[in-house]
Amino acid sequence: MQQTVYSPKRVSVAVGLCIVMLAALPRYMVGGHETRQTLLLMALVLVAGAAAFQWRMLSQEARQALPALIKRLAIMLVLGALVMGLGTPCLLIGLAGRSLSLTRRRVVCCCMRFPCGGLRGSNDFCTFKPL
Repeated sequence: MQQTVYSPKRVSVAVGLCIVMLAALPRYMVGGHETRQTLLLMALVLVAGAAAFQWRMLSQEARQALPALIKRLAIMLVLGALVMGLGTPCLLIGLAGRSLSLTRRRVVCCCMRFPCGGLRGSNDFCTFKPL
């Protein structure tokens, strides 16, 4: 039994990969990493071209299955963004709180968001107070 090479799952995975590469692009633009940015753009064009080619090669039945897979991909991307957006700060604050609690004197940013310990920028932007 030979499996078909072109499937809607492969197209949706390629679309997801393109979205992830687009999401990583601003980091390279802000950081001034032009070489890596160029490589990422070339990979993005290659993957997008392969996804478009695979989409064209899909049968009509497989093309009808693709919107459900893209919807599932969008839901998973939103859930992943929520987990990363909400989970990472909680994890970092929890870990920083434990490491600072050993010193007996915790220093927390005045905005109560960063357990910075006096390491966050100038006092004009953020004043510190001991707890």
